[in-house]
Amino acid sequence: MGNQTKREANLLTYLNPFRVIKTLEYQISGMGYSYSLISFFKNFLLFSLVIIILGYLHKMQVIYIMVIVMLYFALLPFSIYSQYKYLYEQKRFQELCVYLKQMKINFKSHKKIITSLRETKENFDKTDRIYPYIESAIQAIEQGKGYREALDIIEKPFKNSYIMKLHAYMILGEMEGGQTVFQALDSIDSEAWHTDTYIFQTQKYKYQNQNGLYTFIGLAISLVVVFMFQGILGEAESVLGNIFVKTSYQLYTFIYIFIDLVSYVMIKTIITGKWVREDE
Repeated sequence: MGNQTKREANLLTYLNPFRVIKTLEYQISGMGYSYSLISFFKNFLLFSLVIIILGYLHKMQVIYIMVIVMLYFALLPFSIYSQYKYLYEQKRFQELCVYLKQMKINFKSHKKIITSLRETKENFDKTDRIYPYIESAIQAIEQGKGYREALDIIEKPFKNSYIMKLHAYMILGEMEGGQTVFQALDSIDSEAWHTDTYIFQTQKYKYQNQNGLYTFIGLAISLVVVFMFQGILGEAESVLGNIFVKTSYQLYTFIYIFIDLVSYVMIKTIITGKWVREDE
């Protein structure tokens, strides 16, 4: 009963457009960006105008155009969220790469975790996501907490095999010392991971752009076909009737544009994934 009530509440939340936009605003702010109701409606009005023009050029009836506009309204939050999610993941990845590189250099130089954290912190701005975690880890060590507990503050939100190895070797080096530990730090090849991840994500971004290009080309081709048929059937309209007002034409055109729109948003959303993964 409780699960059903929760599902119904979630459905009602999604059916309330202002609640959806507020949720989107909250999620984006949680990623460190600002987004407002005004920005949402600017995007919606701009692309709605594009849809209306496309519908008009495709000879679609008003009812079908309005349905597509409403469907676009439902899909827009996913599209906007994926844009900010991409920026968030990219920034998070870049910060982790800087952290790994600087912590390794500083620990090999100073051989002290707290000194390494202080030196590494200087490479970040206070607005960076990793900055407060580094600061909290420093404060934890200053308060007498264990290194494992302190470094977990940074490790948990940026969990990855490279940061886990780095912290493990640093704790071992701090507690027991030994040249072997410092040599082992060189085996953490985060630079290669950084390069491979960037190449992979760049390729995914390229696919996103191709997705948009193919959607545009598909719609352009369908417009050319419409104009060609309009010219060809112009003289035969008195015999064959106006094909563009027929229900079959309206329905097929609606389905085509709807599939184009949904596939564009869904592919964009699916391609946008995590840059920092626990299993890497």
